[in-house]
Amino acid sequence: MDAGNALLAGAQLSKRFGALTVLDQVDFAVAPGEAIGIVGPNGAGKTTLLNVLSGAFPPSAGTIRIRGADVTRAGAAERCRLGVARSHQIPRPFGAMTLFENVYVAASNGAGEHGEAAYARCVDALDYAADRKPSRRDTWTARPQAARACARYGDQSSHAFA
Repeated sequence: MDAGNALLAGAQLSKRFGALTVLDQVDFAVAPGEAIGIVGPNGAGKTTLLNVLSGAFPPSAGTIRIRGADVTRAGAAERCRLGVARSHQIPRPFGAMTLFENVYVAASNGAGEHGEAAYARCVDALDYAADRKPSRRDTWTARPQAARACARYGDQSSHAFA
């Protein structure tokens, strides 16, 4: 694929921290409609690549293009406006918000729902979570009773993250 037609492309991207080279001349292009994964062992540079692409770290060498525009020297805010951002690996609830409000933020921003559709998505998600039998693999941290109350009764005053 021609990097000029890519949604996101990197050419000869390198990142060094002192004498340590973490990224060494990485080339890639993501086409419209394409999904890619970045895999590798711990320390391989996956997070550093995402930080360089999102503007959190400047590359030591190489270029980054979003929809053909060179954004190598653009900051994270400009790249975000162009559609490239990163999220961190540790999800945390908004502590001052209710369980329902936290799920509503995810429905509005992550799922792109608004108004009644976002509300319905929240109720469905919380019903699903409340009715599940917890397992060791669950990352669900709220008490099922709070989830059930928020989902079934619309109680937006219950704080389940206490």
